[in-house]
Amino acid sequence: MKRLILTFSVFILSLIVFSADINLNSWKLVQDSSSITYTFGDVLIPEGGYLIICRGNKTQSEFESFWGITLGANDIFLDSVSPVIPKITGRETYSLYDSSGVLQDTTMPRSSNSDKCMQRDSSNVCTFTLLPSSSASPGVFVGGGHDAGMVITEFTDTAGTGNYLYSFIELYNDSAVVTGVIESEKRKNTNSNFYADLNYSEIIFSTDIPLNGAGDISIYDLSGRIIISDKIGFRDSKAVLKNVYLKSGIYFINCRISKYFFRTKLISM
Repeated sequence: MKRLILTFSVFILSLIVFSADINLNSWKLVQDSSSITYTFGDVLIPEGGYLIICRGNKTQSEFESFWGITLGANDIFLDSVSPVIPKITGRETYSLYDSSGVLQDTTMPRSSNSDKCMQRDSSNVCTFTLLPSSSASPGVFVGGGHDAGMVITEFTDTAGTGNYLYSFIELYNDSAVVTGVIESEKRKNTNSNFYADLNYSEIIFSTDIPLNGAGDISIYDLSGRIIISDKIGFRDSKAVLKNVYLKSGIYFINCRISKYFFRTKLISM
């Protein structure tokens, strides 16, 4: 059984929802530091597809020409306009919430810098890497393949006079499982919700079906590496795993108990 050293206190939550295509209708992207909330309409992101949210007043062809790229057939370009996002006024962080108000991803504690690009790493050692804005690569993410659902993979404040209009946030639908990691468990969710709430050094598991007995828990990091493998006991549909120390990042939890298999995503900050 492996444990990571706690680097700071964490609180946050999780929800089970993994499907190939994801409809962002009523999801919200929040620029935390500036209290900007962007609510999505009926936007369907295919599995493996990107959503590029541009600051505003630019067409997709203008955006592609500026960055020297061509977005793929499964990529969606969105001109935010009202409200404008991203709107860099300092060190900004971003959080993504689903239509039920459940946090699905966050860039915390990493924040954006003026004239810089932040790109998500393929592991939780350092969730985001700070680069010059000239290193931005909209529509490209090398750390996918872990069935993470919708994740924030890049955000950029573009350097140069007037170039701020080409600033963007990139979301990625990571709904494919990397080969050889947990491929055999791909999308074997039950029809019941399974929750994992992280409170300091404990993870409290719960489900909405009657559940009692011993189960097996496996926790993976974003690279697919098993961080914790342990036994837990459910009583009245609840269980607690103690002495859990996770660094900031995205984790995945598999749970087997009796005839049931559950899977959920957990975010620690």
